[in-house]
Amino acid sequence: MDCVVTPLKTLMGFSVHLNVQFKFYNLPDFKWKFFNENSLFSYPDRVIPKMLLTIDYGETDYDELSQKFNLQLEKLSEVILQIKRECGSHLFSLNDFKRAYQENFPKSANSPDNAAQLILELLTQEKVDNTNKRRIPWQFISFRKNPKTGERAYSFMRNGQTWVLGQLKRQMQLMKPDVTQKNSYSRYLPIPKYREQQSDIHMAVASLLQIWGLATYEIVGGYNSQVFVRINDPQKLRWIVSNKQISNEPLKEIDELHRAAGKFMTQFLSGKRSSKQNWDIIENYFLGRDDVVNGLLAGPSGS
Repeated sequence: MDCVVTPLKTLMGFSVHLNVQFKFYNLPDFKWKFFNENSLFSYPDRVIPKMLLTIDYGETDYDELSQKFNLQLEKLSEVILQIKRECGSHLFSLNDFKRAYQENFPKSANSPDNAAQLILELLTQEKVDNTNKRRIPWQFISFRKNPKTGERAYSFMRNGQTWVLGQLKRQMQLMKPDVTQKNSYSRYLPIPKYREQQSDIHMAVASLLQIWGLATYEIVGGYNSQVFVRINDPQKLRWIVSNKQISNEPLKEIDELHRAAGKFMTQFLSGKRSSKQNWDIIENYFLGRDDVVNGLLAGPSGS
């Protein structure tokens, strides 16, 4: 069998496009080796599934939107400086951040009411420990939890906000709309490991754009990754289709269900019955009482 194996690259987002030929396996051998032995592929590059991030800039011109984004970053920088002036080296609370945010950001219909909390969570490390867990580069806020109340007390990492806000500004300048798409930007991002956050800075820019009502984004992929097998031998395909000894049980069951449904509709619509008899048939049909339905369909027609 000569076949080409190509992972789905668009929606499911595989990062590597494979074009591998297998000329010495029949179809059953190929299926066994692929699904059980996992010994078909031998190549130096890792196949890393990715997800597709698409940012829709709407009707706003990109240059204008980029300027608005930079202004919002400046306001966010002022929020941070204000908290530092008021709290000094002490910890600050969520309410402290909300108050400073509201003083610098006027209320907007395009921005959610909990925008301050969303931004604080976006920029805060989920957990600080001594493991080798990968740190999110654009998170410069840490927290401690009060063991009695469960409330979080936050603190800024040393000079972290200057670097992060600068990186966000520079990244936005690189995220111009794609030539092939109408005022939108797309990029494949690596799928984070189990229980880990997305560490790509594009995700931070997309989140801030949406929180501030400047753009919207969606992520597609990262689930149900698939591999397509295309057989390049027409004669083998013709033989597989015409050979009655080869069957597919799920397809056979689907075909039988389709035939049974067609038979039911023909009998139901062609008979003359009373409304009560028809409703009895419908009720039992949807309750899965096939024997009762068959009996009612074969019974005497109502007046």
